[in-house]
Amino acid sequence: MSYNSGWTWAQTADALTLYLTYSSGREPARICQRHTPIFQKMRQVIDAQYPDAVLLAEACMSPEELLEYFGEGNQFQMAFHFPLMSRLYLALAKADSSCVVEVLENTPQVPKGCQWATFLRNHDELNFNPVAADAELEFLFSHCARDSRDHFANRGVVRRLAPLMGNDRRKIELMHSLLLTLPGAPVLYYGDEIGTGDDISLPDRHGVRTPMQWNSGINAGFSKADKLYAPVVSAAIYCYTKVNVEAQLSAEIAAACRAQNDSNPQTAAGARFWRTAMAGNPTPAGAVLLAQIPRCRCAGAAQLVGSAADC
Repeated sequence: MSYNSGWTWAQTADALTLYLTYSSGREPARICQRHTPIFQKMRQVIDAQYPDAVLLAEACMSPEELLEYFGEGNQFQMAFHFPLMSRLYLALAKADSSCVVEVLENTPQVPKGCQWATFLRNHDELNFNPVAADAELEFLFSHCARDSRDHFANRGVVRRLAPLMGNDRRKIELMHSLLLTLPGAPVLYYGDEIGTGDDISLPDRHGVRTPMQWNSGINAGFSKADKLYAPVVSAAIYCYTKVNVEAQLSAEIAAACRAQNDSNPQTAAGARFWRTAMAGNPTPAGAVLLAQIPRCRCAGAAQLVGSAADC
């Protein structure tokens, strides 16, 4: 698409579909500079018609190069921090956090109203290109990709988070803890929150794009269609009949109830609910809290009810 060919921005606003095409071999910085006018127009359209939407750049580049995409705060609001992501895996594999500290220290400030997007996995391969040293690349491939089917175009590994962590809950929790506490806005890839597996028998990168596993029913509760775009994960320990939202919620609620009974029998009985934090509360906007209303007539229970209502 050439934005000098006579089509109007009104047409673009109606469709809100912009395909940015460019020839291979161009330097990333030049690509971004070439499309700066179109990025700014995109932002104007989005701000005017979809003020709650965010433009997120997915460009596997250094933080310094990615600054071009933010402009002066008038282009993309966010950009994926690929170098930080790859170094989280390197740090875990080497049991050495120095590479994470280094990339954070070299991450530049973004314009006001913008933010880095941190993540652990996405819909593509786990890209190790931001880890420049050949020795580190070889180390990561040997550590994360023990099956040749895991490789994708010598760029990365086509696996989800849980298999990459050997389905070790401690490691999975550690990675999520880092994701949720490091600077930036965390982005969770669907399914990783319940430990979804993958299907490396599928071609290309489809193995990490399988349907969300909601329950143990037909098609994992994802769809009632006779045929899906990709099969649900059904092999070994990651089978959808075992790993799904419904099963995990039941297990977590049961564990929480047992812990509550053991620690405080006065407030053991009660109802739990999810609540979205509202503006003005001390919790970050959009955070989801688990609150409990106890069924106890003691003074302490009344205080707990008030705390839950005010959270």
